[in-house]
Amino acid sequence: MALCKKELIKILNDFDFNCLRCSNCCRIDPGAVFLSEDDFNEIIKFLKIDTKSFLIDYCRPIFRGTRQIVALKEKTNYDCIFWDNKCTIYEARPLQCKAYPFWASIVESDIDLKKEMKRCKGIGRKGNMKIDEKINFYYQHKNFVYKEYKI
Repeated sequence: MALCKKELIKILNDFDFNCLRCSNCCRIDPGAVFLSEDDFNEIIKFLKIDTKSFLIDYCRPIFRGTRQIVALKEKTNYDCIFWDNKCTIYEARPLQCKAYPFWASIVESDIDLKKEMKRCKGIGRKGNMKIDEKINFYYQHKNFVYKEYKI
């Protein structure tokens, strides 16, 4: 569903979030953290490793239509590859992580929002994020450009 700016502002004004640091969004359930070119470059710079090593050691290809795109690997227990009792790349974490829970799929769907609220107890709790920040995360995530997987 495409939201006009007025509808988006109304929804996001009422959309509270205060991260409780439970890390449920980083671990436990299977999922995929997709990377943009900027995410990819930030993480390799942060880790001080080369592109090929990063792709092989920390990433996996996932098909989106006919393209293979870059996603972070998961551990066998479904924790993010960078989870070790905390995010080990927090300063360089991908946009998908920064923008949570202001993803278009959650913001635009009552069903997905209710499902996400069961998983994340921080959704619906008063936070200190300004409306402009919420809108920015929403649009950044909605207009996300996936990095293609190429070794």
